[in-house]
Amino acid sequence: MLVPVIVFLAPLIIAAIAIRYEQHAALVRLSRFVDVALASRWLPPVCGLISALVMAWVWSGAHFIPNVADESAYVLQAKIFARGAWSLAARPLPEFFEQMHVFVTPFLASKYFPGESILLVPGVVAGFAAFVPLLQIFGSGLLIVALGRRLTNGWIALLTWAVWTTARANFRFLPSYFSETTTVFLWLLGWWALYDWHLRPRRRTLILLSLCIAWALITRPLTGLVFAVPAVSLAVWSARRHGLLGEIRYAVLVGVAVIAIIPLWSRLTTGHWSQTPQSLYTRTYLPWDVIGFGVDSTPPLRAMPANQTPEIEGFKALHESHTVGSLPHDAVVRLISLDRDFFTGWRAGLVVYFALGLFALSPALVIGGIAALLLFVAYLSYAHPPFWTLYYLEALPMVAVITVLGFALAVKWLRRNMEQSGESPGS
Repeated sequence: MLVPVIVFLAPLIIAAIAIRYEQHAALVRLSRFVDVALASRWLPPVCGLISALVMAWVWSGAHFIPNVADESAYVLQAKIFARGAWSLAARPLPEFFEQMHVFVTPFLASKYFPGESILLVPGVVAGFAAFVPLLQIFGSGLLIVALGRRLTNGWIALLTWAVWTTARANFRFLPSYFSETTTVFLWLLGWWALYDWHLRPRRRTLILLSLCIAWALITRPLTGLVFAVPAVSLAVWSARRHGLLGEIRYAVLVGVAVIAIIPLWSRLTTGHWSQTPQSLYTRTYLPWDVIGFGVDSTPPLRAMPANQTPEIEGFKALHESHTVGSLPHDAVVRLISLDRDFFTGWRAGLVVYFALGLFALSPALVIGGIAALLLFVAYLSYAHPPFWTLYYLEALPMVAVITVLGFALAVKWLRRNMEQSGESPGS
């Protein structure tokens, strides 16, 4: 318990010392140097590069290979795309090639929506599949700092990046081929475009926002929908306020063009425009693995291999226990897991700053907070192990900035009290 207390108190003690001696010549010079560094155009890319290097170092322990069946499915589909195909011929003796999330008959393909695998293609072609995920991590780190500076200031942006980069959930899941690495980047880039559209309405930023929303939808549909609801609402409201509703049509055209990949993918994989590989896989193998409550008793069309049965039965049990009545319990245990994955161990003291930060949100950040909350609520509709905090990675930059805002609020209170104490009679 001592370490979290130190983590909570140490920054305040350092801030108090800095406030007490802020007029000292050496500190004034240091402050000017830091202010210049925080305003530098190089700060965001440097922070992004550090994030990518840290995650590459973490990932290198696994030699950049897929460690979970989901990752293998994404990489397999990227290799298929790299060959200029949507699927390959069925494997001979398919029972020897069965694996989760992948069709081995009547064709070879992943069940997952194609957004992630399409983006992995350049790395696969170059012989280093991890290239694009690491590039996205670089972009996410860069955008956290750049967007943070626009919405707050350099100090808060830098601290937000530091808190976000060192979160255990990110170490667990970001250095991977999971599609959340893509949607984290798309959310951040989309928020940047939305804020830019709000301040200086330009067609290119609106089109960029539309591209981010649409690509998120063809990567992780539920996550993309959660982002689309507040983003589209604000974009349309801003367009109407500026008398630019006509610009919306260009964004819609781009979005529709991207989303049109889904029926094309479906037609060229399953043979039907309206049947996605994911829905076909679910109906074939796991009819109960859907959003909702309880278990669908429809029997699968094809049994999974015996060696995968224990894992499958475990997932099925999760769905059986996931009911409307269990929602309060599910919400609590998932929040506890999120707390452990973000404010874990030595960082536990930072949760106090997070609670304070909820009272320091600007209107622009409130929107991000609402989106983060919507993401949590949306995934309450799906049964998953509480420790699988992967589904909430897109919300973590918001958790980080709220935490840092809470610290800034505490420092502001500390400064005010120290100044009042210094002005008291007899001081």
